[in-house]
Amino acid sequence: MLTPEAEKTVSEALSELKKAMDEQKEFNQQLLEELDKRDRYITERLDQRDEQLMKVMNESLEAKQIAAEGEPVNEESESEKPKKPWWKLW
Repeated sequence: MLTPEAEKTVSEALSELKKAMDEQKEFNQQLLEELDKRDRYITERLDQRDEQLMKVMNESLEAKQIAAEGEPVNEESESEKPKKPWWKLW
């Protein structure tokens, strides 16, 4: 059996350990919340970036299609055009 002083010391030590455990649990909970918040932010930013990228790509594709529709059809292909000698270019 423990003496009253020893019981008091053990009780105080257990109380301190319980307090430390409670503080650690609270810290862990805050850390998990911060990680979750960061993950949501990253996911949202990636989604926004992806949406903007797809929008720009679609606009570019549409512009290319419109430009292709407006181009005159050239009957002669590049290989059928008469080629000038390089010295006559100047």
